[in-house]
Amino acid sequence: REQVVDARAAVASLLQRCKGVSIEINVADVGAVYGKGGTTIRNIQDRTGAFIEVQQPSSTDADATVKCNIVGEPDAVTQARQLIAKALAREVELKPGEIAETLNLGGAATAAVIGRGGSKIKELETAHKVSLNVNGDVCRIVGKEANVKAAKAAIQKIIEPILAAEEAQKQATLAAEAGDSAWQGYEIPPDEEGW
Repeated sequence: REQVVDARAAVASLLQRCKGVSIEINVADVGAVYGKGGTTIRNIQDRTGAFIEVQQPSSTDADATVKCNIVGEPDAVTQARQLIAKALAREVELKPGEIAETLNLGGAATAAVIGRGGSKIKELETAHKVSLNVNGDVCRIVGKEANVKAAKAAIQKIIEPILAAEEAQKQATLAAEAGDSAWQGYEIPPDEEGW
């Protein structure tokens, strides 16, 4: 009987010590915590020994939040929380021999780099043996230096014509608004008005 009481006290103490924490994260950031195929969340759990549970979003509103529960030994919870913060900040841990570079994609070019259903990113990752992470208009390229340089050149080849066309459209719009368009103010001479 005394052993049962001692065991209950030990379990209660363990549960109290390992109750963990809950943090709020934006629905838009849930993917950063999970990572591709759940690799980020599994890696954090394996490295720290903490258990992480992200509640399913009840809203698709990007401003909505969900709870992320972290349970385990206090040190494991602290370490897991730090790694989740890094994942939310889109920080990447580099392996020996790897570098990371960022590239600003510009608004319209982002979709071209991602491709339908992520197909272009997958193609670039496979062809250049790098890891790509697009967040907004910024693409982070991680891998060996030569591979990162090659992937960056390939991405620039995709985005440059799109950015050039976007800039040309912007200049044409500004010129038209300023009245500097070659088409404005042109009058048809009287002898050319009809057939």
